[in-house]
Amino acid sequence: MGSALQFLAMVFRTDSRFEIAAPLPQIGWRVNKEFATVKCMTEPKTKYTGCWIFYGPDRILLPVEISALLTSFCQIKHPLFFPLFFADARDTGCVTVRPTQSQGSLWDMLKGNKMAQQFLQKSARNKFGKPLSEEDIQRIGRQILEALKFFHDNSIPYGNLSSRNVFLDNDGAHVTDTESGVCGLRSFYWPFILQLRKIHTFEAIDVYCFGHLLYEMAFGRACETPTCDNLAATNCPPLIRAVLESILTPEAARGGMPAVSQLLTQPLFSNVVLNYDPVSMKMSRKLKDALVSAKAQMEERFVAEQKLYQAYLKNQKAYTLQSSEEERKKRRLQALKSQSSTSDNNGGDNNCGFTTRTPTPTGHNGEAAGMPPPKTPTSPPPPPPPMPSSAGPPPPPPPMKIVNNGNVSTSGTSDGSERNALLASIRGFKKDALAAAETADKSGPYIE
Repeated sequence: MGSALQFLAMVFRTDSRFEIAAPLPQIGWRVNKEFATVKCMTEPKTKYTGCWIFYGPDRILLPVEISALLTSFCQIKHPLFFPLFFADARDTGCVTVRPTQSQGSLWDMLKGNKMAQQFLQKSARNKFGKPLSEEDIQRIGRQILEALKFFHDNSIPYGNLSSRNVFLDNDGAHVTDTESGVCGLRSFYWPFILQLRKIHTFEAIDVYCFGHLLYEMAFGRACETPTCDNLAATNCPPLIRAVLESILTPEAARGGMPAVSQLLTQPLFSNVVLNYDPVSMKMSRKLKDALVSAKAQMEERFVAEQKLYQAYLKNQKAYTLQSSEEERKKRRLQALKSQSSTSDNNGGDNNCGFTTRTPTPTGHNGEAAGMPPPKTPTSPPPPPPPMPSSAGPPPPPPPMKIVNNGNVSTSGTSDGSERNALLASIRGFKKDALAAAETADKSGPYIE
């Protein structure tokens, strides 16, 4: 896939009215959208800005249907919308030509930037701008809401309202980039919208974007979080704060966005009078049905992606809890191992591959007597006495002699001494001391 300017030049080859004068690199925030200064042969005194944009991930309509809809947008001649001089759709994207707005967008005016500057340069230069007055906010807000109402009444997917898509002049505010929604482009605030499950329709997205735009006009800076819960602590005028609380607070995000008609009844906008004629746009019935169907499919994609995001957050939380539990188990096992090793070193004897814990015997004076490990005898132990002829229980084993500091003590009742005696006899066993035995081998064959 070539660059956007190459596609723009290819389109202008088939239309001799336009010619690329100079590129405008990276003046917008989208990476798949490029601008250029365009000369129009039929109107050489008017400056135009051409744009090529690739289709977004949510594009549903066919290029033929998008081209027909762009032609309808070119027919809109109304103060609420910035005029679209020429537009056409191809297989990979669409091209638009609009008159150049030398003052830039509303965002440029708030930050004091120039239109031809690169977006990253403008963003890094001035983070805080100058807020607008309450009277300007009332007038501009009412005009933008009327434009959004036209989109909603005609089932046109927009979803791209921001201060970068609004132009200001002496006639008021003009909404631009009307083709963004039908081309499948996401909103500038999509990372925020993805986190809010109640905002999944184009009507709710437009109102949510209007709340961020109103916040930016009131404070001169953008709201950098999905919601804002500290509006009461700001010096915001009461009328503006009431509208912001109905859109940007966490309670409003959980309960759903208000409709545009409800916002128009707010005291902030209801007193503004606009002497505009109704907006007219011609559209065939077949195209309108296709537009309604595409809008519903795009909204289903929004819901699916929000569910995927919520599932991702749930998996991350479960993984974090599981990791913490495993760490606790590891620490617990290590503590148990250290305790067992310490107890074995202090009081246990490791014999024959296992640990034997014996009770401490007592001496003649009642004091605890230590039990050193028995020494290996140099000669085999004497054979046991013969069993008596009379039936009866076997006699108990002889008492164990324990040497304690040179003194000999007898403990015939201690289980630990019996075990030590048995272990001593096992260790002192020698196979060489066994007597040889004669065996009569009768396994061979017998032949008479």
